[in-house]
Amino acid sequence: MKQKIVIKVQVRCDKCRSKAMETAAVADGVISVALEGENKDKVVVIGEGVDAADLASELNKKLGHASLEIVEEVKEKKDNKNENKDTTSPASYSYAYQPQYELYRVAYDPQPSPLHHHQKIVIKVQVIKCDNCRSKAMETAAAADGVISVRLENRENIVVTGDGVDAANLCIELKEKLGYASLEIVEELMENTENNETNPTPSTFTSYASSCPNCRDSDSCPCTIL
Repeated sequence: MKQKIVIKVQVRCDKCRSKAMETAAVADGVISVALEGENKDKVVVIGEGVDAADLASELNKKLGHASLEIVEEVKEKKDNKNENKDTTSPASYSYAYQPQYELYRVAYDPQPSPLHHHQKIVIKVQVIKCDNCRSKAMETAAAADGVISVRLENRENIVVTGDGVDAANLCIELKEKLGYASLEIVEELMENTENNETNPTPSTFTSYASSCPNCRDSDSCPCTIL
């Protein structure tokens, strides 16, 4: 059964984000990982047989706080085209045709919403046949700077979205880890965003003297706090 798991965590810096992505990516059964929410503080995991409680516990150990919010089944969409076909025979009508006219007015937005640029990167790797290779591939991609989401398609394509991701370097890293990697697609994704001033991107921080309380693995943390 395919599951969708949402865990809210404390993500206050790039190092915390990478740690959250890596921790979720190496969990057994995980197919895709993404950071969602206004502050990118929700880890959204799709997978099969993922231990949601154990994953929440691991994130809590790494980041200092994690709360399990959603665990639900992902239902596959069914094709209802055949079911919606009307099998009744059409009725016959006779009528006098009168032409109809419709008037349209085109309105132009003088201040269109700004465009926010994301990247989509697809890297083909060797067909992943074991959980160890899957975890290694997901962890490597999730640790790259600027990555927002990672998913595995057809057990051989690593699909990454993010801002400012070094696609060539990521491909080299995957090749070193897995033995083979080929950069297939690098394209720009554009999204309309509004109120950019009130909703800053995760890479915008205000520096304080104290270090990030979530990065517990290192004595000196260069992270900054929102």
